[in-house]
Amino acid sequence: MQDTNNQFEQNASLPKQAPANNSWMDQQASAIPAIEPPHSSILKKIILAATGLVVILGAIAAYMFFGAGADEGLLVKIAVPDQIESGVPVDLIVQIENGSGSDLKDAQVSVALPDNVIFVGVPGSRTVENRTIGSLADGEIKKESFSVMAVGSENTVALFKASVSYVPGALRSRFQKDVEKEVVVASSGLSLSIGVPGKVLSGEEFVAEINFKNSSKVGFDDVDLLFKYPYGYTFKSADQTSATEAGTTWKIGSLPPGAEGKIKVKGYFIGQDNSNFDLSCAINALVGEGRYDVVTGLASITLAPSPISVRVNADGLSNKAITAGQIVTYRVTYTNNTDIPLKDVIVSAKPVGEMFELKTINSDGVLRASDNSIIWNASRVGDLASLAPGATGVVTFSIATKSTFPISRLNSKNFTVTVKAQAESKTVPANVSAERSMGMGEATNKFRGALGFIATGLYRDADSRIVNSGMIPPKVGEKTQFTIHWILKNTSTDVKDVNLKTFLGPNTRYTGVYKSSTGSAPVYNDRTQEFSWSVSNIVATKGIISSPVELIFQVEFVPALDQIGEYPQLVGPVTGSYTDVFVEETRELKEDAITILLPDDKTIVNIDRRVKE
Repeated sequence: MQDTNNQFEQNASLPKQAPANNSWMDQQASAIPAIEPPHSSILKKIILAATGLVVILGAIAAYMFFGAGADEGLLVKIAVPDQIESGVPVDLIVQIENGSGSDLKDAQVSVALPDNVIFVGVPGSRTVENRTIGSLADGEIKKESFSVMAVGSENTVALFKASVSYVPGALRSRFQKDVEKEVVVASSGLSLSIGVPGKVLSGEEFVAEINFKNSSKVGFDDVDLLFKYPYGYTFKSADQTSATEAGTTWKIGSLPPGAEGKIKVKGYFIGQDNSNFDLSCAINALVGEGRYDVVTGLASITLAPSPISVRVNADGLSNKAITAGQIVTYRVTYTNNTDIPLKDVIVSAKPVGEMFELKTINSDGVLRASDNSIIWNASRVGDLASLAPGATGVVTFSIATKSTFPISRLNSKNFTVTVKAQAESKTVPANVSAERSMGMGEATNKFRGALGFIATGLYRDADSRIVNSGMIPPKVGEKTQFTIHWILKNTSTDVKDVNLKTFLGPNTRYTGVYKSSTGSAPVYNDRTQEFSWSVSNIVATKGIISSPVELIFQVEFVPALDQIGEYPQLVGPVTGSYTDVFVEETRELKEDAITILLPDDKTIVNIDRRVKE
């Protein structure tokens, strides 16, 4: 300290020197950052902008040269006749010419076909064919050929599309050029038609005359004639031997240009009055390595009003829907529509469907053992011996349905039952060319599904991994927690708009803890104690084949003095609704209240569960 003081004293005694010129200004200047003149900053911005502009212009130039230039210089054409015949294969050629001025890499060609045009010799039924053609040198020309054929599309315009994608040599980006060509599809080289009556009676035999001809310049090998008919049609015979007993296939063999043929098919159809049914046929031929229906024919026939009309109705059904386990009464009504008496009329009804309990059939008719049909004749109904012109009669029977659905897999749903009825007589009006007079009717009924709902309450609930606390039995003024389970199990129909609601009991509140299998959260109004939960949809068999839909939520109960010795409600009665998608019907759900008795909690034994002081 002394030395310091001496030094200070020595410094103080020294004579003071005048500062050097501008020494203070120099010190201040060194302390302040350098500031560029305004014009210097603007100049730098201009330089940066100009540099960016050069880069952008360079990129644009590169694109124009290598990208747009390549596209403009790339010539893609679809070579195919302006008019083709349906059923006759043609070659579609995609020609690619590189006039871009640069080499192109990884070139690929794609051809997309319109509807009713197929690739010949290509397995499956895809409508797009892709091929890799590799590199294309500047000035190089490549061609890709595709064999195509129009089928079943006469006198239409087909739009063929082709695209070529590539990478210009100096760039990494892929470019694409698209072309299109319209082609007229003229009349098929093969003609096929079905001649049928415009109207027939149910059960009346008629002839379908199938005519075919090859008018093209191309022959076809290994040709089959396919005859297709709906359920209800019965094949009787044909003037040529069919390869199948059911009369569905005829082997034609080769069909050279100018060849033609004819096949007459006899059969009958049983259906409801004024309904329509279709008969169709196709020429199936070997083309290339595959077989194709190269031409098709279709005929529509109307069932004229039958001499006997038949109607089937299920009595007393709301919305024509059946509940599992319900007993259903069916009425079969028949009417003679002719001006002559119909002799020895026989009426029959056949229940069809796995939900019928056939052993419960109750009727005054006779149950035929061979097919479980119910038969009424003159021995059972006297008027059937001679049914007068315009006369109407009714027969009835009842049958029970199964109480449970035969659900065995995920798609076991939308169950129905059908009753098929008919009336026939060997008496035929003079203007009808049939062996018998016949009428047919049927009724199909849907089954409602059943959405099961269960509500349970637990104190110990290890499976849910929700820990409840408090005393059992609950004590006045002390908190005890419980978990409530709402479980939904769906059976045979999809359902939607499931809504459940209840009110929590006195001195009970929702803690906010919940688990939902659907992810949907419950809604709680703490002022009204209303608790609700909604599920948008539940598929059939959910909870039967797979795990159920479930909501678990926690409530807290603090009993009051007036609840001593009681089993207070934790959750009140639950009400709800849902819509059955299959039968288009809104239905209700109900479940009882849950009290602290907790009968579903098997861990609480030998304990009086009533509220204690």
